[in-house]
Amino acid sequence: MRKWKVVPLEVPPGVRGKVIWRQVIVRTEKLPKSEEKEKLELLKAQYSKIKKFLEKEKEYVSEQKSKEDKKFVEKYYSQLWDEYDKIKEQTKEKIKRPSSEDLPLTVLQSVRVYVASLRKIQVGDKLSGRHGNKGVIAKILPEEDMPYLPDGTPVDIVLSPLGVPSRMNVGQLLETMLGWAAKNLNVQYITPPFDGATEEDVKKEIQKAKEFLKKKGVPEKYLPDDNGKITLYDGRTGEPFMEKCFVGYMYIM
Repeated sequence: MRKWKVVPLEVPPGVRGKVIWRQVIVRTEKLPKSEEKEKLELLKAQYSKIKKFLEKEKEYVSEQKSKEDKKFVEKYYSQLWDEYDKIKEQTKEKIKRPSSEDLPLTVLQSVRVYVASLRKIQVGDKLSGRHGNKGVIAKILPEEDMPYLPDGTPVDIVLSPLGVPSRMNVGQLLETMLGWAAKNLNVQYITPPFDGATEEDVKKEIQKAKEFLKKKGVPEKYLPDDNGKITLYDGRTGEPFMEKCFVGYMYIM
C-alpha cells in the first residue's frame, strides 16, 4: 500500500490577497483529426446562422419607408451587433483553456491560482492615464498639505504641466474637463477617439454644469472658468497660487 503525502502550496508569510482566478491544467491526448474537423464545422455552422440572422435584420431596415422607423431599427441593429460581439468575446475568454503542452513530462495535472494583493502607493511607483501620459510619483504629501479648491476640497493628484506639450496629447485636457462636467451633472459621456467631441462641445458642457451648480446655490468663486481653470490655495501656507490651475477629473491607473 502506497503512502500519500499532502503538500499544500502556501503564499509566503506576510503576503495577503484575494484569489481572483484559478486554472486546472490536465494532460490530455490530442483529438483525432476527424473529431477536430467535426468540431470546427459545428462552430462554422453556428457562426453562419448568427450571421444570416443579422443580415435579415439589415434587410428589414432597408425596407422601412418611414424615417423614424428606420432610425429606430438601425439603432436596434447596431445595439444587437455590439451585444453579439460582446457575447462572443466573453465566451471566447471563458472557454479558453491553457495548453497541456506547457506541463513537464512527469506532471499529469497542475493547478494555477492567481492572487491579487493590494499595495500601498509609494514614491517611485508608475502611474498613467488613457493618453500616454505616464509618470512616476515624486512626492506623497499629507492631505492637509495638498493644494485645495476655494471651497476647501483638496486635490488628489498634481501632474506636471510639462507632460502635455512634450507628448502633444491634448486629449487628457479634454477628458479632465468632461470629467468635471460629468461629475457635477451626474451623466456619462461617450466620445470616440476620432471625430469625437470638439473643444467647443466640451466648453458647452462646462457651461451647462456651471449653470446647474449656480441654480443649486454654489457661489461663482467656487466654479472654474470655461477653460477648466480655477484658483488653488497652498495647503501649507493657505496663500493662493499666482496663476490659475487646470482642475478636473481624469482616469489614472
